[in-house]
Amino acid sequence: MKNVYEFKIYGMDCLEEVSALKHALLPYVKEEENLLFDLLQGKLTVKNENQRFQQEHLARLIHRAGLKSEAWYDYKKNRHQPQPFVKKHIRLLLTLVSIIAVIIGFILHGTDHGFINAVIGSKDSTGHFPLNAKVYFSIAIITGGRFIFPKALYACKRLKPDMNLLMTIAVIGAIGISQWFEAATVTLLFSVALLLESWSVNKARSAIQALLSSVPNTANVVCQHHRDIESKPVEEIAIGTILIVKPGEKIPLDGTITQGETFVNQAPITGESMPVMKQVGDDVYAGSLNEDGSIEIKVSKTAQDSTLARIIAQVEQAQANRATTEKWVEKFAQYYTPLMILLAVLIMLVPPLFFGGNWSQW
Repeated sequence: MKNVYEFKIYGMDCLEEVSALKHALLPYVKEEENLLFDLLQGKLTVKNENQRFQQEHLARLIHRAGLKSEAWYDYKKNRHQPQPFVKKHIRLLLTLVSIIAVIIGFILHGTDHGFINAVIGSKDSTGHFPLNAKVYFSIAIITGGRFIFPKALYACKRLKPDMNLLMTIAVIGAIGISQWFEAATVTLLFSVALLLESWSVNKARSAIQALLSSVPNTANVVCQHHRDIESKPVEEIAIGTILIVKPGEKIPLDGTITQGETFVNQAPITGESMPVMKQVGDDVYAGSLNEDGSIEIKVSKTAQDSTLARIIAQVEQAQANRATTEKWVEKFAQYYTPLMILLAVLIMLVPPLFFGGNWSQW
């Protein structure tokens, strides 16, 4: 039995998804300390110290929260395989379709009834909204809301209203009063916001992957007895081992130079734009580039404890651990969202029921 279960969670880009997963998993997992979220990698780790949980049941609960998951091992094994273009860029393509549909619908409505009337969503002389424009606005709403409406449905099912549900109610309300342009525009803008959020998270993930790829998987180990050179995986190399790094090679592990001198480009670690002169006794870092001479280094840290590994771990931890302000905002949203929904319902019901207001107007 495993002590932890690790999942790749697709679409886990912000705290809304984290909140949905907590709501789905905590009744089963019980302690929140057993759940570790890494937004930067889209990774969920479930501690299973007492072998109380079943991976298949956890996967079903994640699916019930409206998110797709995959075992982390399978994800790492398959992530370098090429994906179909449409699947890889589905969010972008749907947003582009939504943009085009809104523009066409607006032009059709404006051409027939004037662009001012199109902006305010007025109907034609027969009291109906133009059918051709309505078709395109419907396409914009469906494609733009592809990643919004399912989350709203799951939020409604778990009785935890969130921004997705609030936006969905707004869109349904706009359609109900024939404000098709407004409904399509609101959906489109929210879709664009989610697309930008996804891009920013993916960019951060790519930066981390670039850092990881800057470290060699193997190192040239110098035998202290016969001076033979043997290539070994960096994970198997212990502290105190002597490595040789030739010109043009990347330094595989943190260490101290014991022989030779060279210029080292350590921009990925320190941010320095110019190579730094290194000689016997100087420290060098995993991931930096040996640009000049051949050097021997004595390993001072293992692969898991290198400076680069600790930088990446701190970045991931910063993404996973929420600041006090973020926690306050999440708690505020728990009350704000349902209150806004309740306020909207009261504004709709109270004037007609108690003050003789017009139902269609309110």
